[in-house]
Amino acid sequence: VHSSRLTLEKSNGQRISAYHDRPIQRSSTERPVVIIAPGYGETKRDYLTLSYYFASNGFHVVRYDHTNHVGESDGLHYHVSLSSMKNDFQTVTRYVRATWPHSAIIGVASSLASRVALKAEAECPSLSLLIMLMSIVNVQRSAAMVHQEDLFARYCDGQCPDSANFLGFNVGNQFLGDAIANKFVTLEHTLIDAESLTSPVLLVSAGKDAWVAPDDLHAFRNALGPRLEHGIVVPDALHRLQENPKIARETYRQLIALCHKHVTQKASPNVIH
Repeated sequence: VHSSRLTLEKSNGQRISAYHDRPIQRSSTERPVVIIAPGYGETKRDYLTLSYYFASNGFHVVRYDHTNHVGESDGLHYHVSLSSMKNDFQTVTRYVRATWPHSAIIGVASSLASRVALKAEAECPSLSLLIMLMSIVNVQRSAAMVHQEDLFARYCDGQCPDSANFLGFNVGNQFLGDAIANKFVTLEHTLIDAESLTSPVLLVSAGKDAWVAPDDLHAFRNALGPRLEHGIVVPDALHRLQENPKIARETYRQLIALCHKHVTQKASPNVIH
């Protein structure tokens, strides 16, 4: 696999640090392109193995760091917001669409970033397929499971200090306010975004995910309806798939096979004509 550094600029001037991974052998510019959005508190380096699996199987891959976040992109994590993460995803998607205009584009987003990618796609469809890894579909409930208190309810009750700890990182109080104002927080808003999707979804969930309630995930699957192209349940996985490398590799192989199948089916009408 050959990797080259990319720097993309957002509309606000912030720079997004990214890498383009591809097979060493020169491949067609029309090959499918995968965008990897790391989970909250993670960087593009955490998805190196997944990226190399895709690249070694003939895909172009663009993996990036969110701005105002851990990693190499501009901004401090203290200023992170889900809206900013959504803008990052849309900026990278626009770049990929302009660079590979004739390719199928597959988005891969993990954990809280998959909630961000869902809203981005509901607002501005750009992908041929959205892969949601261990997705958080009810941000308020998942955060309460981790923190043992409802941070969003406290914020709405006026208990909003200058900063808060959210999933292990100190953030400014703009994080909670932004998430509420832009309708990222509740299951109901997630279901609305799911029903607004036009892109098909490949949903990967963990059998031992303590962060995601099964009934929330069931409601989300129902809201997707026919847009749910495939669902994978990894029985022994935790919320972070990478914590068990053997299980992660097996899941990655499944994803590669399903993506090849998706791309082939999408291209087949053109082949017939």
